[in-house]
Amino acid sequence: MISKQVIDYLELLKRLYNIIRLEHTGTMEDIAAKIHSSRTTVYYYLCELKSLGADILFDRIRNTYYFNNDFVLYATFSVKLESNKG
Repeated sequence: MISKQVIDYLELLKRLYNIIRLEHTGTMEDIAAKIHSSRTTVYYYLCELKSLGADILFDRIRNTYYFNNDFVLYATFSVKLESNKG
């Protein structure tokens, strides 16, 4: 069974991925504000992306996190409700 927590986790991970992909993140605090989360949560999600193979670096001149490799995240799922009417 997929819980709401799992769905929320995947959605937040996907949002963080998209923000980094655009290379306009700002600091960790800025990301936290953008995804309505805490700095600590952002840190753990960055670690999670890194554990999945993302090479994430921070550019102080551009003030952004970015992927230093061709990392792509596919996090999709679907839910279908079927009635038991026969």
